[in-house]
Amino acid sequence: MQPLSDFAILFNRNTFGLSPAEPLTAAPIFAGQSSMKAVGVKVDGAAAQVSNPVNNLQVAVKCSVGILYFQASIPLHILFLENSSVEADSWLRSWGTELPPSTESVTNFQVLARYGSVDDIKNKLFLNNIFTIAQRSIDPNHVFYTHVKLVNGVTILSEIKFDLQFAYCMVSSKSLSTHFIPAFEAAVTALLNA
Repeated sequence: MQPLSDFAILFNRNTFGLSPAEPLTAAPIFAGQSSMKAVGVKVDGAAAQVSNPVNNLQVAVKCSVGILYFQASIPLHILFLENSSVEADSWLRSWGTELPPSTESVTNFQVLARYGSVDDIKNKLFLNNIFTIAQRSIDPNHVFYTHVKLVNGVTILSEIKFDLQFAYCMVSSKSLSTHFIPAFEAAVTALLNA
């Protein structure tokens, strides 16, 4: 049986213009062996083409015995930009008047992870580039007003509400690019339950 060798990788056009940053190089893999390889990824907005869902990535891996095709869902939070916060006045203006009600989506979920304080939540959001613009406690909820900017420039505003025990969460999101909201909601749910 011949070893697997002569590897190459290609991504189909995708929403974010993601492509391999370098060629796929790996040593031959013989029968009964396995190998792990990380591939750097770059963003090229000019190569972007909307995929459905927006975080879908179709991949082809070629080797000496053929081509393997597969697709994966990219966790959207890895595409949130660092340092993309906005001022509170700008957030309020956008939420209140610039983003009409038709751009809003709401999702609810049970929080499986355990949080002891408002600061725990705020830190978790910050570490994942979800920036808290303001926060307050309104009985019976803790509310975070947040901002996210994706690598393709799409912005998503959200109001994230927790009950006082941090057991349930409601996320209200608004964006002019409403087709990104389901992937954003899934990312927030996954992050807060990790």
